[in-house]
Amino acid sequence: MNIIISIGCIAFTALLAGKLLTEHPRYSLPLIHSWFDRKPFNCRPCATFHIGWILSFICSLIYKLPATFAGGLVVSFAIFLILYTIEKNRIDE
Repeated sequence: MNIIISIGCIAFTALLAGKLLTEHPRYSLPLIHSWFDRKPFNCRPCATFHIGWILSFICSLIYKLPATFAGGLVVSFAIFLILYTIEKNRIDE
């Protein structure tokens, strides 16, 4: 049960941080410095994926459970695919 709650919190935090750091007019990383205007930082699905797996790795080190990292990685990849499809459909329309 602890792992499921942790992975849910990781997914929510990654989605929120990915949205803020790529699309928010004040906190967007590419607006802070031109060095951040590249793929992992200006792409919402990419940033969300990287934030998600990094957070799940940190939680797996804290809990000493590799299942937290594995589950977080799977959920982060699923979120990446969902956001990628949404972005692709938004661009195509």
